[in-house]
Amino acid sequence: MKHKDSAKFFSILATVLSVVALVISLTYGVTICGCEINYIGVAVGLIAICATLMVGYQIWNTIDVKESIRRNEKIAEEFEQLQNQVDMYEKRSQENIDIMHSLISYQNQLGLMHDADAVIFMHHAILSALNSERDDFTNIFGYLSIFISELSEMSLTGANMIVENANGKRIIHDKRSPYNGRSVEHAIKEFRKNIEENDEQIKEHKQYYRIKREYENVMEELDIKIKEIMNQQQ
Repeated sequence: MKHKDSAKFFSILATVLSVVALVISLTYGVTICGCEINYIGVAVGLIAICATLMVGYQIWNTIDVKESIRRNEKIAEEFEQLQNQVDMYEKRSQENIDIMHSLISYQNQLGLMHDADAVIFMHHAILSALNSERDDFTNIFGYLSIFISELSEMSLTGANMIVENANGKRIIHDKRSPYNGRSVEHAIKEFRKNIEENDEQIKEHKQYYRIKREYENVMEELDIKIKEIMNQQQ
């Protein structure tokens, strides 16, 4: 019997019994075939039956509600697990996209900034990999170390023509470069800014302890390379 049908059945039954009890109480003192009937006892009995039915229904209803709550909790738990799986797939997709962009940038020798772009994308891949709970970072750090070793002033500035102004500053003079008309120092600062934004999030990540040593080593390589390039300007 469905829950709604059960509710209607018990309500109707309780109503009928209540009406019968009311009729009996109103006809108190009437005798049938010379026998005096204890109407009050009958009425009380019917009311007791009615109350018992209603209490029983409430108990059954409470059990049914608890079952419904448990079913809903199970559905909510399954939905949360599914949502977590979807989030994990999205994070792993972002990791793969970062790595793919890095490798494409590195192999695209036509772009003057291909090495710098490769470093930036692979560095961001570290953060994406932490979010996706990757176990092995060997390939990411290996590629990043290679890309860092091949960084040059050209890849950081996107220019193959740099002139020195009256103040002794080296100015980028190449329309292909996004820093055309700006100093080499400015271009290097912009590169480091991109790295530092990810660097802060990586170090604050709850899984950072797993890659701390390898990360510090590769970032030391990057600092040394940047200093070498800046010293070439002097």
